[in-house]
Amino acid sequence: MLPGGLRTKLVLAFAGVILLSITLAGLAFVYQLRPYQTQQSLNRLADLAVPLNFQVRFLESQGASLNEIADFLDEQGDRLDVRILLLRQANQTVVHDTDETLVGHVLVFDRDVRSPSSFVVRGTLDVPGEGTLAVVSFAPIPSQPVAPGTTPDRPVRRAAPPTQYSVALAAPQSTLASSWLRVAPQLWTAGLIALFVSIVVALFIARSISRPLAAITRAAEGMAQGDYNQQIEVRGHDEVARVASTFNVMAQQIARSNRTLRDFLADVSHELRTPLTTIEGFAQAILDGTASDGASIEECARIIKEDADRMHRMVEDLLYLSRIQSGQQSMDLEPVDLVPIVEGAVKRARQRTLGQTLDLEANGHVQLVRADAHRIDQVLDNLLANALNHSPTDGTITVEVKSRGSEEQVRVHNTGSYVPPEDRDRIFERFWRANGDGSGSGLGLSIAQQIARSHGGRIDVDSSLEQGTTFTLVLPAGDARSSPD
Repeated sequence: MLPGGLRTKLVLAFAGVILLSITLAGLAFVYQLRPYQTQQSLNRLADLAVPLNFQVRFLESQGASLNEIADFLDEQGDRLDVRILLLRQANQTVVHDTDETLVGHVLVFDRDVRSPSSFVVRGTLDVPGEGTLAVVSFAPIPSQPVAPGTTPDRPVRRAAPPTQYSVALAAPQSTLASSWLRVAPQLWTAGLIALFVSIVVALFIARSISRPLAAITRAAEGMAQGDYNQQIEVRGHDEVARVASTFNVMAQQIARSNRTLRDFLADVSHELRTPLTTIEGFAQAILDGTASDGASIEECARIIKEDADRMHRMVEDLLYLSRIQSGQQSMDLEPVDLVPIVEGAVKRARQRTLGQTLDLEANGHVQLVRADAHRIDQVLDNLLANALNHSPTDGTITVEVKSRGSEEQVRVHNTGSYVPPEDRDRIFERFWRANGDGSGSGLGLSIAQQIARSHGGRIDVDSSLEQGTTFTLVLPAGDARSSPD
């Protein structure tokens, strides 16, 4: 795990959140625990006050002196770790204090809480220099007299046997709520264990996140160095898995684009080499005098002109194809009827036939399409030229226009040609020619497919040894109407 790496940052973030959560939970627990601990401490004082009071009464009944009772209370205070006050019953004056600071003090509570089911009274006592004490007394504090004819607020207890002394237990108010400190070590231990376990879990979680991201990073670095054959194992269906899957698709597309670019450069070089060699050869023949008479020079010039025109058309087609693919070539879309466009393309193609039969079937219900009529005309010219080039002289070319649902289709079928299935995915690539066919520039079908896609359509190809080959131009239909017969 690299310092400053993603996994380290995730673990530190998880640990910080976990530590904050444990701290807040501990503070909330202590906050909720304090009232309970205070009440428990007061209950403990009350539970101790009752037996101590009866022991003092027993000593008193046995004739024990004040000093003897005081020694007994000092011993009990040390043993029980409590502060014990011995009160004179008559006036609630402190006659003995195990801490020796409240002797002579009259016990007057700031708060008087009496329990109807016990013999204890609880309250607080403000002592200068000591702060507020919580006091639990066995003997009842004299209450306000009850007016004649009224019922007292509290039940009247049965009178206890006469006694001179009573016992009270005192504790600083601040220490009652601090008893939770006794469980603080356990809280710290539990918190540390929870933090350790949580960090281990966070390590596994961070690893599950960082591992595929690290794989993506390594693959991206490999692509940056020119190795485009990168694939990442996809596990699960979460966001990280989706990133990995998307990266794989992107890597495949980049690899395909890189191969296409290499093939394109190789094809362009190959396509330009032949006419350039021809031009160079005939130009040299003119320069060195090999072609000396007028007829020879004219023939050389004609060949040079033809190859120059061929290169010019090729460059223009490449630039046009590039503009279409990049979206820079705008289309003048408007509602058009395909039938007249198809009829014009077929009429021009009939002038280029070499004995083939060219038929047109354009009867029936045909819908309008939103298209650039000039570009669709160009697509049809390319499809018909391709059909003428790959159909034998006694072959038949059939052009059909028909509606199919929300689509308009123009099918160009020719007999006598066959495109194997493994070649159909490449037939629309630049410069690709079936079976090494040298006719044409190899750009017509690629341009036609790009024009169709820019209209929201496509060109499909279907081929069989028995039936021949069919190219189908598919365009989304617009407003419906019937074509003229």
